[in-house]
Amino acid sequence: MKRSYWLIFIIFLSFNLIADISIEYDSALSAENIITTNINEVDYFNVYEFDKSFKAVISEDILDRRLYVNIYGKQMVFLVDSSYLLFGNDIYNFIEPVIQEEGKYFLPVSFLVNILPEIYDSITFKDGKLFAHTPVDNRIETIVIDPGHGGKDPGAISYTKSNFEKDIVLSVSKKLQKKLKDKMDVEVLLTRNSDKFVSLHDRTKFANQNNADLFVSIHCNAHYSSKAHGVEVYYLSSAKTDEARAVEALENQVVYDYEGGEEAVKKYDDLAFILADMAQSEHLEESYDLS
Repeated sequence: MKRSYWLIFIIFLSFNLIADISIEYDSALSAENIITTNINEVDYFNVYEFDKSFKAVISEDILDRRLYVNIYGKQMVFLVDSSYLLFGNDIYNFIEPVIQEEGKYFLPVSFLVNILPEIYDSITFKDGKLFAHTPVDNRIETIVIDPGHGGKDPGAISYTKSNFEKDIVLSVSKKLQKKLKDKMDVEVLLTRNSDKFVSLHDRTKFANQNNADLFVSIHCNAHYSSKAHGVEVYYLSSAKTDEARAVEALENQVVYDYEGGEEAVKKYDDLAFILADMAQSEHLEESYDLS
């Protein structure tokens, strides 16, 4: 009797053993395994396995119940509780729905082995394995927060002349730094930590030296009316409104007033701005999305 029970136990294990999916890369990068699990008799994997295996950028829209997964610079859009995927202008159906359990999102393994190699030329599935190009790491690791003005440059001044933009934005920037560090696994740096003047050149130099993935400059406005409120977000764009140009001119007056007049302005001539704009053109869409 003991022997027959032992045999039945072994058979039970073999039927419930789920094979992980191995990924091999066309470089010296070590192979990875996508861990699978069985849910309602269907093989699934946690969407964050994409982060481990493809350096994916993953986000969710709770209201629209959508998952955004970006690998190799291209975005997949999944609908939660649906088996449909939007990729570019095409829609794919991988039969089994995306499932949410205990705050985690799971995709069916059938998508991994059938649809993923179809939509990405850099991925193939053969002999039970995925073969892929070396993943592109687009994840955000370093954020530089830039508190505007500082030191001899007060920025906007309140009607009572008791509040200065430079002090408010430094306080806000420090609070934002703490919140980002608490909620995200990223390095968050400030271009200034105290009331000191930092030139525009030194602010951008600081961001570049620290290989910043994001650069966010914090400013605030003043108004005669206490009822004025709201938020404005500006990002690098080739198309500018008159209002945006006015704000740009006002902020760039800092160069003339506090960095040495005409001589300082020459450092930021039209050619430099054009070259900077050309260098950043590939990031316009990303800047728009972030904004």
